[in-house]
Amino acid sequence: TARRRLKRRPCIMDSKRHENKRRKEKENSSKDSESKGEKRRILKHEWSQTRSEVSATLDVGFPVDSNQVTLKCTDGECSITLPDGRHWECELFAPVVGEYTSLIHKPKKVVVKMVKKDPSINWCQLEKSEEEPLRPDVPTQDDKEENPTTELTNPKYDYYESGANGDTVTVTLFVKSISKETLNVEFHDAGFSVRFRTKNTNSEFLELHKATEETTFVWQVNVKEPIRAAECRHRLSPCKLELILKKAVPAKWSCLELPVKKEPVAAPSNTWMPVSRSVPLAASPLESSTPIPLAAAPERAGCSEPPTLDSSAGDASSLHAPTLKQEEAKKQTCAVPTQRTPPDGGVERSPVVLEPEVALGYTGLDNLGNTCFMNSVLQCLANTREFRDYFLGGVFQGEINTENPLGMRGELAVAFAVLLRWLWSGAQRSYAPSRLKSLISVKAPQFTGFAQHDAQEFMAFLLDGLHEDLNRIHNKPYVESVDSDNRPDEVVAEESWSRYKLRNDSIVVDLFQGQYKSTVICPECQKVSINFDPFLYLSVPLPKKQKIFVVHFYRWDPDQAPIKLRLRLNQDARVEDLKDEIFKKTHVSPKNLRVLEVYNRKIYKVFNRDDDSLMDITPKDLIFAFEILDRDVAREKVVEVAVVQRLLMPHAATTCASCGVAKLEALKRCTRCLRVGYCNRTCQTNHWHQHKSVCKFVPELIGLPFVLSLPQSQATYPNLCRLMEAYSRHSVNVFQPPVKSNKCALDAAAGTPPGSVEPLEAELDEAEGLDANSNEGGPMFGVTSVVPYAESCPSKVDFVFEDRGNEPLDLSRVYYLAMDWRNDQRQESYVLVESKEVEYATVDDDCNLPFSEEDGISLDQCLTLFTEPEVLSPQEAWYCPGCKEHRQATKELSLWRLPPVLIIQLKRFSFTRSIFRDKIDKMVDFPINGLDVGPYYCGPACESGGPQPVYDLFAVINHHGGMLGGHYTAFGRCTDATDTRLSEVGWRLFDDSRVNAVSDARVATSAAYMLFYRRRNAPFELSSCGASAWRPRAVTAPSQKLLKDRENLLDQEFSAQNDANNNRCHYGVVAPDDASVDMDSPD
Repeated sequence: TARRRLKRRPCIMDSKRHENKRRKEKENSSKDSESKGEKRRILKHEWSQTRSEVSATLDVGFPVDSNQVTLKCTDGECSITLPDGRHWECELFAPVVGEYTSLIHKPKKVVVKMVKKDPSINWCQLEKSEEEPLRPDVPTQDDKEENPTTELTNPKYDYYESGANGDTVTVTLFVKSISKETLNVEFHDAGFSVRFRTKNTNSEFLELHKATEETTFVWQVNVKEPIRAAECRHRLSPCKLELILKKAVPAKWSCLELPVKKEPVAAPSNTWMPVSRSVPLAASPLESSTPIPLAAAPERAGCSEPPTLDSSAGDASSLHAPTLKQEEAKKQTCAVPTQRTPPDGGVERSPVVLEPEVALGYTGLDNLGNTCFMNSVLQCLANTREFRDYFLGGVFQGEINTENPLGMRGELAVAFAVLLRWLWSGAQRSYAPSRLKSLISVKAPQFTGFAQHDAQEFMAFLLDGLHEDLNRIHNKPYVESVDSDNRPDEVVAEESWSRYKLRNDSIVVDLFQGQYKSTVICPECQKVSINFDPFLYLSVPLPKKQKIFVVHFYRWDPDQAPIKLRLRLNQDARVEDLKDEIFKKTHVSPKNLRVLEVYNRKIYKVFNRDDDSLMDITPKDLIFAFEILDRDVAREKVVEVAVVQRLLMPHAATTCASCGVAKLEALKRCTRCLRVGYCNRTCQTNHWHQHKSVCKFVPELIGLPFVLSLPQSQATYPNLCRLMEAYSRHSVNVFQPPVKSNKCALDAAAGTPPGSVEPLEAELDEAEGLDANSNEGGPMFGVTSVVPYAESCPSKVDFVFEDRGNEPLDLSRVYYLAMDWRNDQRQESYVLVESKEVEYATVDDDCNLPFSEEDGISLDQCLTLFTEPEVLSPQEAWYCPGCKEHRQATKELSLWRLPPVLIIQLKRFSFTRSIFRDKIDKMVDFPINGLDVGPYYCGPACESGGPQPVYDLFAVINHHGGMLGGHYTAFGRCTDATDTRLSEVGWRLFDDSRVNAVSDARVATSAAYMLFYRRRNAPFELSSCGASAWRPRAVTAPSQKLLKDRENLLDQEFSAQNDANNNRCHYGVVAPDDASVDMDSPD
C-alpha cells in the first residue's frame, strides 16, 4: 500500500506540470495565430506598366472567387475588398479610365488591370506622387543632360504570321544602323519593348526625330493577344530588327497592336450633314428638318486656345480651301444627333457636340490584316468630291434599290455611306472598316479572310456593287446590241449609250463611266466592225523592257547580199514578234521566214513555233533568218533543207599531243581521228590511254550554216549543189589548186609534208582512215545527211547522195544536210577552204540608233500603246461575219465619251513565259495638272466654251514591292468645288491608319499603280443625278413604306456599326493609332 501511495505523488505532480505546459502552449498559439492573422491581413502587391495599361498584382495567399471580390475604381483611386475582410486601397499615380478596369484571377493572386487615360505618361510608381507625372516626350532637364530618350510613336514596321499552325508572328522594325551594344529587347506576356541607339550613318532617321547618336529610342508595343515571352527572340541585321513572337494561343490576329482603349463614341445617325460650306448639299429625304450645321467646339476649361491636333494626322492649317479658314477648321466639331422619345411617341433628335480629334479628311483606316488594298481604294473614293457629297448630303437615300437581285438590297451603299461619315467627321484618328469588309466578303467570297488582293480588282467590285445598290432602273428591259451598218459614228454611239442606260443608271455611271470606240478589221475580207462599249477605268499597258536583237537575214536568191538587221523588241518577245519586225524591214511575209540560232558554226536551235520565246537570247547570240520560196509562187510543193559546212580533213596539228613540243616540221597524225599529231610512235603510245576514249572522226565545221529551198520537181543533185555553192560563198573562200601528175602526187606522199599520215600501232585500224585514191576527179564537196548538230560520221552507203542527173532527190525525210568540202591534199582533186567575214548590205536604218534601257516612260506613251492598233492573238481570234471564220483581226481602241472622273490603271504586272508574272518598276511620268487626252479622243468636237478634254489629278494608289509581297498606300486631295486645280483639303499620304500631309512634289513616284483624274471645267451637279432621258418609266415620289424601309435599313446599319464600335472598345480593339503594315500584293 505504501508503495502505491508513493507512486501516486509523482503522477499528480506530472499532471500539474502537463497542465501548466498545455496552458502556456495555448497562450503561445493564440499569440501566434493573432500574429499570423495580422500578417494575412497585409496584402503585398507588385505593379507593372505598358504604354496603355497598368497592372497591380495582389498576393492573397489562397484562391478566391471573383464573385466575392469587390472592386471599385475611379479615375484616381482603386480599391479591392476580399471575402475575408482584407482591404487594399491605392491612390493612383495618374488618372485611369475607371470603367475599363478589370480583374484577372491567378493561383493565390489577383491582378487588377487599369487603362491609362493618357498613354503618353510614364508612371514612376503606382501610388500618387506630389510631383508632376513625367511624359516621355517631355524629358526633364536632368534626363536631357544624362541620357536623352525618345519614344517611337509611328515607326516604320511590318509583321506577318507564319508557322504550321500560325503560332508565330514576325515583327520587322525598319531602322538602319542599330547599335548592337545598346540594343535591349524585353518580352513579356502582353507585348515587348525595344531600347536602342543608332549610329551617325542613319542621318535621315536622326534628323526625322531631331535626335543624336546618344539618344536612346524606346518602342513599346502591347500585342493583340498574349505571347510566350520565354520563347520569343530577336535578330538584328544592318537594315532592320526582327522580333519573333510565339503566340500563347494559335489564332489569326486581325492586327498586331492592342489599341489604346477609348470611350465609345456615339454613332452618327441617319441625318447626313455637309462637310463643306462651299457647296450646299441636298437635304436627306428622310429628314423633315434642315440638317444641323457644324458648330464650334466649346473651349476646354482652363484653356484659352483650341486643342492641338495630332501631327501625324495633320492639322487644320493643311486645309487649302478658300472657304475653310484656319480658325473655323480648328473649332469645327461633328454634330451627331441622339434620339429621345417625346410624349407623342415619335422620334426626336437632339444634337450632341463631339469634339474632333483630327482635322477633317485626316482620319485613317485600320489594317484588319492584309487589307491595305481596300484601305487605299476607300480613301481615294472618299476624296472624290462629288461622290463624297452624294453620300454625305443624303442624296443616295432616295436612290437605294432594294429590289435589284444583282445588288445587296442597299446594305453595301449604306455601309459605304457610314464609312464616309466616319472618315469626314474627324471624331477618330482611325476607323476600322470591318463592317464594309464583311458585307463584301458575303457577296464576293474571294475577299473572305485576310489574303492578299489587287486594289484594282477590289475597286471594280466595290463600284459595281454600289452601282447595283443605287441603280435607278428597277425593271431592266431586254436590249439588243447595236450594229454600225455603215451609219455615222455619232448616231451609233448615242444609240449604244442610250440602250446601256436603259439598264444601268446610277451615280457610278454618271461620274465614273465613259465610252470608247472599238474598230476591228478582218485581214482577209477587210470587213470593218465598229462597236461602242462603256468603260469604268482604262487599263493602259506600259512599254515593256526592250533589248536589241541582231538578225542576219538572207534572201531566197543566193546572189543577193545578206542584210544585218538591228531590231528593238520587248524583252519577252516571241518569234512572231521578230518576224513581224523583219517584215517591216524586208517586206517578206512572216510565213516565208525561217528563224534559227547558230552557235559554234552549227545550227543550235530552229524556231519552228511562232510562240517560241526569245527571252533566253543574249546580244552575243547569232540569230539567222532565211527567206523560203513561197509555195503559191512555186505552185507546187517546196523542198526545204538546212545545210552546214564541214572539212573532211581537219587542219594539221602543230603541237605534239603527248609531249607538247611545237615543231616546225610536220607531225604524224592519228589515222583514226586525224585531229592530233605526235612526234613519233613513242609519243603516240604514251598518250594512247588518254586519247583512245575520244578518238573518233568528227569533221571540222567551217563557215556558216544556211537554209535553202527549191521546188520539189527541181530538187536534183546538180541544182542542190549549185545552190549550196552559191550560199556558201558568203561565208567561206574556196581555192582549187591546179591538178598535179600522178608522179608528183606520189612523190609528195612519200615525203613528210605538212599533213602527212604516219602508220601507227596495230591498235589503230588504218583502214578507217581516208582513202587517198578515192573520188579522183570528183566535185569539190559531197552532200551528206546528218543529225541536227552535224557531229556524226557520214556513212558511205546510206547517207551520201549521188549525182543522178535530172532525177529529183527524195528529201521528204531529210532536213539537215552537210556540205563536206574535199580538202585532202592527197586527193588528185582537192580544194583549200577557209572561213571569211560575211559582207552585209547596209540597208538597216536603225543600225546606228542609240539605245538606252534607262529611257523614261510617260503616261502619253501608255495611252498611245492603249489606242494603237494591235493584231489579236490566236486565242483572242475574232469571228468575222463576212468570212464566217475566226480571224486574227486588227483591233483599235479610242475614247469617245469622257467621264467626269477618269481612272487609269497602269498595267505594271505582266505574264512571262505564260506562267510567271513580273512587275515593271519603272517610273511613269504622269502630270499632276493638265492631262490632255485630246490626242486619244475621237468623239464629238468640244463646243466653244465647253469643257476641253483636260484632267487634273486628285488621287493615286501606290503599290510597293513585288508579286510575292507588297504594300498599298494612297495619295489624295479633295478638289475645290469650282476649280479642280485647287484643293479644299490638300495632298495627304494614306498609309492605313496613318495620315500625313505631303506636298504635291511627292505625289509622282515609281510606285504609282492607279491614277484618279477629275475633268477640268466640267461641273457636276448632284441635283442632276437621276435626270436621265433614257429612263424607261416615270420616276414617282417614293412611298411612305419605301421611305420607312430605307430608314429602317439605315437604323440597322447604324446600330450594327455602333455595336461593333462598342465591342471594339470593350475588348480593346478600337481604332489603333498605328496599324500594321502588311505584306501583300496586289495584294
